[in-house]
Amino acid sequence: MMKRFWPVAAALVAVASLVTELFFTHHEPGHSHWWNHVPGFFILFGFFGCVIIILFAKTLGEKILDRREDYYDAE
Repeated sequence: MMKRFWPVAAALVAVASLVTELFFTHHEPGHSHWWNHVPGFFILFGFFGCVIIILFAKTLGEKILDRREDYYDAE
């Protein structure tokens, strides 16, 4: 049961976000940009922004911040 829970939950959140953006948001008439007219743009922008932040943090931790276990014991 748990194997199907997360994909179903993700699909419901995606559909709810898209419906909310399409029907319940309004944009200022004087501040219209091309991305305001793309359905789901801000959903995808936020998702890929989070993915990039996670990958950057993982790379930073593995390449720069990670030390050996005997870092303080090594002479």
